[in-house]
Amino acid sequence: MIARWAILLIAVLCGAFDGRAELASDLKIATPPGFRVNDVMNMKDGYLVAVDGAELGGELRWISNDGARSNGITNGNFRYLRAVKNDVVAIGGRVEGAGGIWTARRGATDGSWTAERILEFQGAPVDVEMDGQGGLMITALNSMEGRHVERTIKLDAMGAITSVETRELDLGTFMAALRDFAMKEKKRTARFDEFENRAANEDEREK
Repeated sequence: MIARWAILLIAVLCGAFDGRAELASDLKIATPPGFRVNDVMNMKDGYLVAVDGAELGGELRWISNDGARSNGITNGNFRYLRAVKNDVVAIGGRVEGAGGIWTARRGATDGSWTAERILEFQGAPVDVEMDGQGGLMITALNSMEGRHVERTIKLDAMGAITSVETRELDLGTFMAALRDFAMKEKKRTARFDEFENRAANEDEREK
């Protein structure tokens, strides 16, 4: 999955996404055309990276601190990474396709990362909030065969699913929710695009 094309400076991107602490080194990730990095999480042994390529797929990937080693953990259209008490929660999906929630953890013996899908649903995550007690509240939207659905999924501080609520939306309400999501994504990824273009230009000059 990791291939040539765009060089992304993850040290800068982490701060651009949600104000996470600056990283000590510039980690370079190359993604093929049509794919993008949606989220990055700094771990003790490296970084977890959420990659999404829409209909082309995507993956959850681990990269070592120095960028020398990289392993794909599992496939999916990943959008968000969030920490709970003992695990990392990876959330992904597509509005007109399948989505899900995975818990990722590092093995105690060999140190390798694995992921287990704890919930499969139809749709794409459009919002993730902390509930004030260490848990998560995830909102997902789905549109298939004329049905427009919003799902609210709650996880406790240990990463266990506590509830899944589903409600049907009329077209106007659904489109308004999509527009709101699109605006938030535009703001969230604006600096991402800036740094992606800058990194690609720097890589071109190095050739």
